[in-house]
Amino acid sequence: MIRRLLTVLAAALPAIGLVPAAQSVPVPVVASSNVELLATIPDPGAISTAFDADEPLMYVNTLNGISIYDISDPALPLLQGQLPMPHFENEAMAVGERLGQRKNGTDFVLVGLDLYGATPTKPAAPNAGGYELIVVDVTDPAAPAVRGRVPTTSSVHTIQCVSKSCRYAYTSGAYDGGSFHVIDLKNLDKPKEVKELKNVAGEGHQWDMDDAGVLWSTGFEGAAGYDVSDPLNPKPLASTNKKGTESPYNDFIMHNSYHPKAKNFKANAKPSLKNGNVLLVTEEDYDNPVCGGDAGEGTFSTWHIPYLNAKKYKKDNPKMDLNSGKMKPLDNWNSEILDSGEPTVAGAFCSAHYFTFHDKGFIAQGWYQQGTRILDVRNPKNIKQVGYFFTGATETWHAYWVPQRDKKGKVTGRDTNLIYTNDVSRGIDVLKVTLPKTKPGNTKNKRAPILPQWLGAAPVAASLPTSKFGYICRTPAGSL
Repeated sequence: MIRRLLTVLAAALPAIGLVPAAQSVPVPVVASSNVELLATIPDPGAISTAFDADEPLMYVNTLNGISIYDISDPALPLLQGQLPMPHFENEAMAVGERLGQRKNGTDFVLVGLDLYGATPTKPAAPNAGGYELIVVDVTDPAAPAVRGRVPTTSSVHTIQCVSKSCRYAYTSGAYDGGSFHVIDLKNLDKPKEVKELKNVAGEGHQWDMDDAGVLWSTGFEGAAGYDVSDPLNPKPLASTNKKGTESPYNDFIMHNSYHPKAKNFKANAKPSLKNGNVLLVTEEDYDNPVCGGDAGEGTFSTWHIPYLNAKKYKKDNPKMDLNSGKMKPLDNWNSEILDSGEPTVAGAFCSAHYFTFHDKGFIAQGWYQQGTRILDVRNPKNIKQVGYFFTGATETWHAYWVPQRDKKGKVTGRDTNLIYTNDVSRGIDVLKVTLPKTKPGNTKNKRAPILPQWLGAAPVAASLPTSKFGYICRTPAGSL
């Protein structure tokens, strides 16, 4: 499979200036017995991905631009087009769709610049300390193009659509004292910033929409859910309690979240995935120089959501104070390195980063140079590791369960047993996973090895901290 894929790519990529580094994947792999590497797609600098809901296409954001892949055969992604656009960093891809399916409308992705960027329509770097949002039209997968752009007042470290049509989007506000801004995207050629808002979760990092339409914010001061039925006037529905800024749940920043089975939500019920009242959260941790012991390496945690009610939230928290919600932690999980007792150098490799949820109750978690970790969250009070994958040269920013599709190519709401990783060092790894069929209580925890090069000395980094934002906003080594 690896040779087949790379042979296809070798023929396709030179036309757009990309050439595979090799015809095989000789890098030694460390993986649990239930995880198989099917292929590595040499698209270096891969950071974030979004899947089209109506057609088998995925949009990949890299340090070099936007790549579009046909995933009709999910085990064999084929490059369709690319927009050269060096930029940093657009950590989370947002995709919008207008007027239904592609043949009847327009598809586009949003790119946020928070450090530097150069595009075909504006070659000079526009981001010397400023922020900018770019709209890229991907209606024709073979010819993505810049459609519109707008400077923003607050950070677009991440940017998120507030609905499928993406009439409005929210900026991250990651470094802006709790403020974020609403972007009006009615006219894709001329997007505009229309309103400044305050986040009850403080300085935000990421917005994540659940299946019931609640928009979740994660950031330095915890997590909060919002009713965004009126995007210009969002209403907080719930937020984390004081544990949202305490170790081990948040030593630095709650990075991203997901609310599974959101349509099943039951207020004041026993916390379970079935009741739709559990929030999954990753914390990224780069404010400590060492990963082992008490220093932290980020964490993955589960939280009980007792209610989602704007009136009750206002009654419980009339001053909208930070850390004054009713959401309580259930459990948290760290990799083997945290309790190893060995000195480890944070460098560029130790922390948890982005994850995605599998409909059967598992997550795939990108853990930078600790690779991809597969966790069982079916019992949110007892998280277990059930799979892992990494190499000696890995920097995994994100791990995506590939969505299942019907015969027409539309997503079904279920997931396949394939994972696509976004790896700044390697590109895109295609992993095949055999998930446990045992009940949660009978499922064994798998312990991953700790590589010798992770201990006692700084690892080789694919990216470096910036002087202004440190590791929360990274730059590829040698680029600046």
